[in-house]
Amino acid sequence: MIWEYLAGARRMIAGSDMYEVFTHIDYAVRYWPAQQEGPFNPRNFEDVFRQVMRDLAGSGRGVGA
Repeated sequence: MIWEYLAGARRMIAGSDMYEVFTHIDYAVRYWPAQQEGPFNPRNFEDVFRQVMRDLAGSGRGVGA
């Protein structure tokens, strides 16, 4: 689920210029299946989170809270 969400974020960054700020980059975390997977560990997804941030920076857009 997190992988798909972040992949979608990357596609949106690359394919649309209709916004200036990307917010709630961690939105999908609220749906993390903790009962099955245990607590969410952001380090497991660090590389792709960082790539999304690089994509945003490279597009001249920012991240909001």
